[in-house]
Amino acid sequence: MKWNRYYTSPSTVASFIFGELCYKKPIDITAKITGIENSYLSYVERDKGVLSEHVKYSEDSSKAELGYKYFLDFEKRNFYFEKTIEIIRKTQDYIKYVDDSDMSKLTASKILEMVKKAEPIYNESMGYYFLSQPEYTAKLNKVFILNLGTYIPKEKVQESFITLIESDKISPLEDERLDWLENIVLPHLEDKNGLNKDSAIETHVEKYKYLSASAQSKPWNKNHFDKVFKEESKKTIEEITKEIKDIKNKEARIKNKKEEVIKEYDLPGNLIQNISILSELGSLRLEAHLRGWQFFQYFGPVLVEKTAEILSLEKEDVYNLKFDEFISLIEGKLSITDEYKSRRGGNILVIITPEKGEETYFGDEAKDKYETDIREEIVHVSEFYGQTANGKGKLVGEVFVFRWGAEDIEKRIYEFPEGKILVAGQTLPLFMPALRKAIAIVTNEGGVLCHAAIVSRELNKPAIIGTKIATELLKDGDTIEMDLDNQKITIVKSIQN
Repeated sequence: MKWNRYYTSPSTVASFIFGELCYKKPIDITAKITGIENSYLSYVERDKGVLSEHVKYSEDSSKAELGYKYFLDFEKRNFYFEKTIEIIRKTQDYIKYVDDSDMSKLTASKILEMVKKAEPIYNESMGYYFLSQPEYTAKLNKVFILNLGTYIPKEKVQESFITLIESDKISPLEDERLDWLENIVLPHLEDKNGLNKDSAIETHVEKYKYLSASAQSKPWNKNHFDKVFKEESKKTIEEITKEIKDIKNKEARIKNKKEEVIKEYDLPGNLIQNISILSELGSLRLEAHLRGWQFFQYFGPVLVEKTAEILSLEKEDVYNLKFDEFISLIEGKLSITDEYKSRRGGNILVIITPEKGEETYFGDEAKDKYETDIREEIVHVSEFYGQTANGKGKLVGEVFVFRWGAEDIEKRIYEFPEGKILVAGQTLPLFMPALRKAIAIVTNEGGVLCHAAIVSRELNKPAIIGTKIATELLKDGDTIEMDLDNQKITIVKSIQN
């Protein structure tokens, strides 16, 4: 069984509760939709303080084939889109329910109610979200690029494909950005005495705070926007006005770009219609990500910690429970005995496979199994590949690397220097202040519909995503060349440890 590191995240959010609620049941839902069962693995390596998530090393062609047939089927595709929109609505209703609750007066019974209310929404949300992952859309990408190659010169195919899959819809992040610039930054620059900055920012926080919420990051707060405001207030009225105009003109601008490509190469309507599936899917996927499932990944750990507080237990002991154990704890049917306390500080390995279901290992047993059966060493190479999400030609620059698990990750985001290439396992809205300063983006994971890919096109930043090993090979200060036409990264200069 071969696996490859997917990304890393802080071990403080790693637990059986997190793993089981976030993956096992959604995986079952995806299996019901597709007829194909997925595998999943997480390994918590406590001595290094990170949670390492893994996926199967080799691409599952059956998933790519299924995704291709599924999304080309008009009825199935429409059902998927309608279902996803319905799930987003359910999530927004749940968020309102949470915001209307007095979190300072939570009881065990209220937490139980919240968990049971959240679980089916989250499981369904993730279950449908999995179907838009790169392993399911891989054949769509491959076939459409091949089809374009019969009309477009080879050297222009990748660039044209990226243009055609770009969404012309204003994303939730762009919506937030537009509101921020129009109603806070611009009024400040035009009349510094006419804006109650603190009040305006507090209102903005309430409207958009959860866009950044996830297992890896807290909701945006006033402190975040104060830092952003400090940077934005250095800009000119002309710069802010231009950005506002660019966002508002997004639909027309992208439609014109697409029409130019279609007209230049006389592309047939059926091909354009098929490629538009990826554009629509990418837009919906980002919407589901920002307004849907990621809230639960943030809120789950919040409820775990509240439970520990109410029951006067150690937080880690509650985190290390399985989901059914957690429910039993809240119901008063389980006590934290020495058996459960023995899980403290130890390594945890969770494996989900169609053959054996869910397997869990603790401590030395977890480490031994990981080291002997699963771990793969990253071989140092000077060249590696991914998938171009935006841009063309070549670009050379120094990298600035983000690794989940680093205690100073949020600080580093605000300290990101202008002119660097941002390298990360994956990107989240948390990274937006850094992404706007970056000259390019490189990630371990993702496909052309992932957050990093979509944001790279929104910000017009060159990007190569899905490299699998970028954060393992690169260090702050390394110089790389991004060959966007050939989807290749070359390490030009490596800084020694």
